[in-house]
This record gives sequence, C-alpha cells and structure tokens, in this order.
Amino acid sequence: YTVCNKKLLNKFGDWNIKYIYLVKEPISKFSYVLLNICTLNSFDNAIQKYNDNHTPNHIFLILELDKNKERKTCILEKNTCLNIGFNYMITEKQSKIKIKPDKKITLNELLNKTKERIGEKKFFNFEIYENNCQNLAREILITIDKYNKKTKKFLYQEVLYCAEFLDEIFCFDFNKYLVNSSFNIYNMLRTLMNKIFN
Repeated sequence: YTVCNKKLLNKFGDWNIKYIYLVKEPISKFSYVLLNICTLNSFDNAIQKYNDNHTPNHIFLILELDKNKERKTCILEKNTCLNIGFNYMITEKQSKIKIKPDKKITLNELLNKTKERIGEKKFFNFEIYENNCQNLAREILITIDKYNKKTKKFLYQEVLYCAEFLDEIFCFDFNKYLVNSSFNIYNMLRTLMNKIFN
C-alpha cells in the first residue's frame, strides 16, 4: 500500500461496508492517446475494427463505509497501481450498479480476504493486458459473492475483451512491454513524489 493508502486504512479500515457501487466510465482522452502512442496506433485501429461505438471503460468501486451511524465514501480502483482514497469525481458519463454485501464486512477484511485469495502480486500490481481495473473489481465481487451474470455483463464490454481484439492491440510483444514500462515508470515517479511530499 502507498503511504496515503496506509493512513486511510489505519483510520477507516475497521469501518463496515454498507454498500458498494460498481462504476464504469470511458477512459480519458489522455489515456486513449497514451495507449495509442505506446501501441504504435494499433489501439485505435482495433477500436475502429471491432467496435466504433465505444471506447474501453475504466472500472472502479465506490465503497460506502459506516461506523457508529457515521458514513464516508471512498474509491477503490486500480489505475497503474492500487488506489484507495476520498478524492474522486462523479460525472454524467459514469454508469453504476449498487450492491449490498450479504454479510457484514469491514474495509480491511474485504481487502485482506481478496489479497490472500489471489496473492499480493496480482492484488497490487498492474498489467494492462492481464491485471487491470476490471480484474480488481471482479476479484472484489468474488470476495463478497456478488460476481454474477449481471455484474459480469456490466464489467466487460465483451467485444473489447475478446482474444482477437487484445491480440490486435498487442500484436507485437514490444507493444505490451512499452505500455507496461510506461506505467511502471509512472508508478516509480508517483511513489517518489509521495515520499518527497508526504
């Protein structure tokens, strides 16, 4: 966990999760352009070939926390790394599903159970092709036994995650390594900045 994530978990980790909102929104123009540059234009070509109505979505979770009748909402997402925080934006481009856990579970319990089941590497690390925001959301839903037809359909734009589409984007291993290297460099810089300013 980052320094900021640890501080948040120390303060709010024992709060119960009242509701989970599964949220999706189109990826930002910046991310689209960056992906297109790093994949040598194969990202845009694949989008046009397989689905010209949608861009890929970013998936994240909004957790409504509750303790002694006090409520807080925080975001849980995987961008280039795992992120937990209180700063997030709600926009009209987002769509969401409200989910109520069947059993009482705290924020720490949710994270620890998921991490123990899938392993630290898969839990913390980001890999655009195999370990991204959709994967984290799916694993969280599995932990609370809410991964079903409805949430699966919401999570995945099937045409944008079929093998042919992904193979077209990452037709060269170089593309995949370039994208992952760019995200890793960004993570290292972000970690360094967090250490300097926190």
